[in-house]
Amino acid sequence: MSTFSVSDESCKYDRPMVTVDVVMMRLRQRDLQVLLVKRRSWPYESMWAIPGGFVNIDESLEAAAKSHCVLESARQLVGHFANRPELLSRLNILKDCTSSVRHPTVDFDALAEEELAAMKQMGVNLVLSTDPVV
Repeated sequence: MSTFSVSDESCKYDRPMVTVDVVMMRLRQRDLQVLLVKRRSWPYESMWAIPGGFVNIDESLEAAAKSHCVLESARQLVGHFANRPELLSRLNILKDCTSSVRHPTVDFDALAEEELAAMKQMGVNLVLSTDPVV
């Protein structure tokens, strides 16, 4: 009797990957503004894009949207204000909205934690979404 292994068969077929993108807009003095981030990797490295990314197998679309939007926006803000510590200290980043992304060869959760720790050392405030607004 032969046994069927998912790993044997699954490599023969493409796997769909679900992604989320977040369009954030605001109207400021009659001008419509849209949040964009600069891509850091292939494809379209250094091009402007809407924040987004892959959805984990056990993650809701809403949770994925929040985590990607927060982490990507935080990277851009910190990079933009890197030479202005007085402004960095005024940033509050929601650290519990940067969920992990599972991939067999990369620990994205550790990368996010590393990035957030570096941001904190630069003076950025890491807060929880449940913390009171001060």
